[in-house]
Amino acid sequence: MRALFEKVTADGSRFFALKRRNDPQFEFRWHYHPEYELTLITRSRGRRFIGDNIDDYADGDLVLMGPNLPHTWCSSPASPGTKHEAVVAQFPDDLLGAGRLDGVRVGPVRELLERSKRGLAFRGTTAAEVAQRMLRLERQPPLLQLAELLVILDQLARSDEGEVLSTRTFEPQVRPGAVHPLDRVCKFINERYLDRIPLAQAARVLGMSPSAFSRFFHRSTNKTFTKYVNELRIGHACRLLMETERSVADIAGASGFTNLSHFNRCFLRAKRMRPSEFRREYRRYQVRAA
Repeated sequence: MRALFEKVTADGSRFFALKRRNDPQFEFRWHYHPEYELTLITRSRGRRFIGDNIDDYADGDLVLMGPNLPHTWCSSPASPGTKHEAVVAQFPDDLLGAGRLDGVRVGPVRELLERSKRGLAFRGTTAAEVAQRMLRLERQPPLLQLAELLVILDQLARSDEGEVLSTRTFEPQVRPGAVHPLDRVCKFINERYLDRIPLAQAARVLGMSPSAFSRFFHRSTNKTFTKYVNELRIGHACRLLMETERSVADIAGASGFTNLSHFNRCFLRAKRMRPSEFRREYRRYQVRAA
């Protein structure tokens, strides 16, 4: 099932879209939109789907998502009369005007928004404090709402309690016009990760020896070259598992793995479930919502 495009509309008197969900259930609605989204679950339990991440959620779940990242929350069956509640803020990249978030003073916020392209779940003190701020947003006039949202983003940007959710396949990898060496080699990898990429070939992109490149890449990404490439391949496989009926063996080959057993091991290590279980979990909630 491919994600549906959602048109986000904001009240013309406000700077961004703000809504409170109060529904008998949160239905499985796999969708995306070009706006950033900050979602706080105030009362609900179920399964959360962000890119290729599947996890349980409960009261207090706080997630920031970047543009065009497919997502949905699907609530567990509850007693008749139970309400599922959430507060959702959706805002465009040019919230303060084109280029305004690129300045030195809001550099941490810009970095936060870059990281959110894979989805960020916040926990602990950060989530509790931000939840209180989000609950106050509705009662504030538009200008104070905007100021409070910027305070929230600044607090999230300075927190070390955020967890990246989805793999890199679900985010735009390289900034337009980027010239940093890491961007150059990532662009090279992103265009070829479904094929065999010898480490030496990637090293030549930066004019490095394989050993120097390995040290540079690990230092820059905190991952080995092989782990980074496999992460992209697993993300591609997740898309095929969700969007097609192709067999697991076929998907393994189409995702750059020449050995099915190796694919299954990598998938289990990355997703804590086998490919067939991942597809079954996704389809189970999809069928429930049909």
